Amino acid sequence: MLLAQNWERFKVMNPNLSQYKIDEVEKMLYCRDPKYGFLTYKCAKCDTTKSVLLACKSRICPQCGKKHADQWAAELVDRLFVVSHRHMVFTMPEELRAVFEVDQSLFKVLMDAVSNTMQQMLKDKHRAVPGVVCVLHPYGKELNLNPHVHVLLTEGGLTKSGEWVQVSFLEYTSLRRIWQYSSITFR
Repeated sequence: MLLAQNWERFKVMNPNLSQYKIDEVEKMLYCRDPKYGFLTYKCAKCDTTKSVLLACKSRICPQCGKKHADQWAAELVDRLFVVSHRHMVFTMPEELRAVFEVDQSLFKVLMDAVSNTMQQMLKDKHRAVPGVVCVLHPYGKELNLNPHVHVLLTEGGLTKSGEWVQVSFLEYTSLRRIWQYSSITFR
């Protein structure tokens, strides 16, 4: 009950929340609450009954979202190259975040800029094309706008001749410069 009261206070303090955000949070708050639905099964042989609470299936729900993420990750593993990978996070400076609130098509541009950064980094230094998986997270833990992209990157890439080039070190200064340029010029 306290969680629902806090949510109502949060909505009052943040009147510009989109209906989508409100709907997703409210689905999550009432996930598996018997007041919002359940299924009851009865055994034809012994008359034993079992009730199953309905899930919200929201991606932000700690229970339902985790199941969705785990399923996605399992499917992704089957499609990845069997090489070492690294995880990185690219984010936008706080000063530029409001731009995404006005034009949400920029989320796609952001992901393209991240992919371009990784491709450019390996192309310039190693003449190779890496494997890149980008996952957009538009919001932070507090549901504040905080566009950032999680990247799964192969530690290396393929040359034009199909040869694998191992790259286990990425120079931070070069990576940062390419990212800064890509993030403000990529369209």
